[in-house]
Amino acid sequence: MVKVQPGSPWRVPAAAQQNAWDAAAEDYQRRERSGGGGDRRGPILSGVLRVKNVSGADRRRYEVLSLDGDLALDAVDRENMWLEATVAAAPQRLFVVLLEPIKSNNIGPAQINGICPALVNVTNDAHRRATLIASEDRFTSNLTGPVQILYLPSGTGEKTCIVNLSNRAAVKLYGFTPAGGIAAATKSSDTISPGSASCDVWYYDHATSDYVPLEDSGTTQVTETVYNPFPTAITGTRWISFSEDDDGLITIDAEACEAFA
Repeated sequence: MVKVQPGSPWRVPAAAQQNAWDAAAEDYQRRERSGGGGDRRGPILSGVLRVKNVSGADRRRYEVLSLDGDLALDAVDRENMWLEATVAAAPQRLFVVLLEPIKSNNIGPAQINGICPALVNVTNDAHRRATLIASEDRFTSNLTGPVQILYLPSGTGEKTCIVNLSNRAAVKLYGFTPAGGIAAATKSSDTISPGSASCDVWYYDHATSDYVPLEDSGTTQVTETVYNPFPTAITGTRWISFSEDDDGLITIDAEACEAFA
């Protein structure tokens, strides 16, 4: 291939020039027909969308907002999937992690699935899951929850962690109830109030095929408030299983009402 030198005459055969014009015209028409005549700055990432910050305050990078289901634009197309995001009013499973700082009422990119950094309020360094609770703009660590923590810096408090937003499998834990057991749930009008008690937490270690106590970095046995939503009390010290319900509470499983020793 002969390269053109600076200052050299530029001679293009008429047929080649016409082919280039035709290709450009066809590309323009294809973009217009697809509704995408605008700027093309890269591939569309399935796990990233743009959100409008309607929380009423400027937001930091890696903060977490919930999606309120409203569009930030009047139309929907694949190049402009823009939704409104705000601070969660209740425990939330539909959320995004902001990939850039976003000022109030501005729009920016956010991640809805996959692996990314996120701000987590770490309450116990033994936690490897997290959830978004009401009135928070960051995840809160927990024994269970829809978010898996892949990397957790040492210590407690707000930390920038690496999380997996797609691993939402339920986490089952085990433990012993205290000597007083767990009271049954009570009902008043249309309100059900679950019984609760603080239980030691254990987990199943597949490496040893045995149940072992869950300990924090200080080798202290982890305890957790476990709720009983059933009308049957758990009496005495029993071995039970529990997991997170849809409201973010750690509740005993149904079979725990037939607690086994």
